[in-house]
Amino acid sequence: MAILEGTIKFTGKLGNISFYKLPGSDKIIMRAGNGPSREKIKNSPRFARTRENISEFSACSACSNKIRMALRIALPLINIPCHNQLVSVLRKIVDNDNCGKRGKRPIRFSQYANRLSGFELVPQRPLFEVLTYTPSFSSEENNSVVTFSMPGFNPNIHLQNRNGSLYYRFIGVVLSLPDFIYSAGNKKYDWENKQEPEVVTTFSGWFLYDNKNRDMLLQLLLPANLTLPHAKVRKLLILGMEFGVMADSGISGIWKTFRGKVISAG
Repeated sequence: MAILEGTIKFTGKLGNISFYKLPGSDKIIMRAGNGPSREKIKNSPRFARTRENISEFSACSACSNKIRMALRIALPLINIPCHNQLVSVLRKIVDNDNCGKRGKRPIRFSQYANRLSGFELVPQRPLFEVLTYTPSFSSEENNSVVTFSMPGFNPNIHLQNRNGSLYYRFIGVVLSLPDFIYSAGNKKYDWENKQEPEVVTTFSGWFLYDNKNRDMLLQLLLPANLTLPHAKVRKLLILGMEFGVMADSGISGIWKTFRGKVISAG
């Protein structure tokens, strides 16, 4: 390994020498030789830990894709570019499991879903950079209805409208998450008991920016199977909002302005 000096600097590969920058540095590193072959990584005892890490990383990536696919059902016109950030959180959930065998450890939402609290669905546009009002939420005794409430909400005070839009609306989402576990029979990860995540969504009506106080209220009626006590299923409560403009067919949402955040998980 060496550092490339001189006036001509580049990255890439010449023969068996690679030229690359390290993260957080402007120095170009030169390194000779090729890495281990795919077959070696797949079969050699020396790469057993590598295979375990690859298996669990792939599980987190697959789980992230499934969660985002479920959210697309609720938010079909909204881009949710949080894959890498979600994989990182799921890895932390896996690492909390000290009982499972490495390479096959489950993603136990039943125990560690709270790690997703505060997760931004659109990391580059955090929700509470524009929404300065902290909502409250509650569930009925039978857990069949979740209510988001913001009494006395005033957009001129609680909403930073940096998009120049004249309209706004709120989105309430509940997403159920079973544990994501390794199946020895199928030799792959999947939802426990084949129970896919379920999504419930409510959109508020469109509101015009003005100086009126409003009692904002969103209520979501949960599916019947989510009202039952189930130790292996946890719910994410998500609050989102989007901005809109007047179009020929009425008010139209601008998907690039969507903000959304997990306000509770458990």
